[in-house]
Amino acid sequence: MEAYFAFTDECGSYQKIRTEKFNKTHPFYVRATAIMSVSDYLVLQNEMDKIKVSFGLQPDTEIKWSHFGSALKGNYGKIPHRLTAAQLKDYYVQVLGLLITLKSAMVYYTLTDNNEIRQVNETALLKMHLQNAYQRVQSTVSEHDGFAIVVADDLNDKTKVLKEAIYDMTLAGDYVQYTNIKKGMYIDFSNQCPGLQIADICAGIFTASAKYERASEKEKHKYECGHELFFDYAYKKTRCCFYNADYDIYKFGVKEVPNGAGTAIAKTLAADIANKLSSDLWVEIHKADVE
Repeated sequence: MEAYFAFTDECGSYQKIRTEKFNKTHPFYVRATAIMSVSDYLVLQNEMDKIKVSFGLQPDTEIKWSHFGSALKGNYGKIPHRLTAAQLKDYYVQVLGLLITLKSAMVYYTLTDNNEIRQVNETALLKMHLQNAYQRVQSTVSEHDGFAIVVADDLNDKTKVLKEAIYDMTLAGDYVQYTNIKKGMYIDFSNQCPGLQIADICAGIFTASAKYERASEKEKHKYECGHELFFDYAYKKTRCCFYNADYDIYKFGVKEVPNGAGTAIAKTLAADIANKLSSDLWVEIHKADVE
């Protein structure tokens, strides 16, 4: 039985009571869960350390997706480095390029459209996202006769209640029996965990892609970097189902939470990912035929 990690992190914001201004600033709440074998995680950890050193940083320096926006504004007050926006993009390219070389790695995305969801309690919504993630982790690792530990960043004041809720869920099950996941949830510090750092970047560029799809032509440039990073690199590792020469992404790798709170944007992004994967497949088939 092979051991796996599932690192889950968020991007965006959500509140039960939202104003029009809040929804404009935070149109989506997104959670990315990066699943990988322990052996691949060790590769990720070692190589990410080397990449950071190549930028003149210590291995324990955390580089988040949000730092890109701060660097563009010259706001370095709360950032533990001085990388420029161009350097940050180079870093993201290298780290995402590393991710797509990891054979076992795959990422599952859940999103909430704040313009479509009703007034759901914040903790309840977080539990819905985590429950969806746990279901996909269980399905993924059980197919490989594996066993996973789910690792999350600190959930602030919601950590204790969510840990208890997740423990109860994995102990008793919902409509899924969590036989291949450690009961409960492990909380780690993101600055000490490369797995959480890659989940943060994936969540960030997926959110940027959702904003890019929704934005007017005049506004798309604001989200272009994240959109390009996602559809040049990260899309390759989106969890999917491949059947009869087609890729299924919606619900397998991208899902709105709760049902109906972002169906259109989830399906749009899922279709874009599926089209890219299909295109890649046909390129490989053509290469094989030529050779």
